[in-house]
Amino acid sequence: MHKEQLIREALSLPANAIEYYVSQILADMYSQKALVEGGDGLFDIEEYAGAGHCTIEQKAIIFNQVVTYYQGQEMSLLGMMPGLLRLSGMLPVNMGPSMAEAERELIDRAKNAWLEVQWRDSTFDVVVMNWFHMRPVYHYWILADQVETAKAFLQEVCRWNGEVRGEMLSSMADAGAKTQRFFSQSRERRSTTWS
Repeated sequence: MHKEQLIREALSLPANAIEYYVSQILADMYSQKALVEGGDGLFDIEEYAGAGHCTIEQKAIIFNQVVTYYQGQEMSLLGMMPGLLRLSGMLPVNMGPSMAEAERELIDRAKNAWLEVQWRDSTFDVVVMNWFHMRPVYHYWILADQVETAKAFLQEVCRWNGEVRGEMLSSMADAGAKTQRFFSQSRERRSTTWS
């Protein structure tokens, strides 16, 4: 099996076999590398890179599927930020805008891709895949020289994406105000209906 066909062949398998298949192929093809994998929605390296903490380049060894999303006011349901919606499974996992992207209306996100990541003094290959199995599934594989470095990178990205920053707080405050107005208006309507 050639690495150029890895994602295509994996996605043609039954959904419950995809993770194991990709893990086995990567472990066989890159036996000299450490392999760390997971499905944590907080591992959004594109958002992390958008904030300038690492660089990402799509590797040309496979066809990288990149999906373009509209990023507008409609993206916040009752004031919820895409990060919260992503964690709840309501949006694709790796879709939330970075600070720089928040000003643009269209954002590109790797859906199924092989990425090269530069972080601190290390270079990683990261394979990201998305498929559907009763719900959207996001999975990633990190190939690194040392397992400790790959895990430190994973931990750093997840911690950073898990932080509540100013834009989240203001959005949550907006959501709270909208919710309060909704319940106040509902109470007023009920009291006039029953009077």
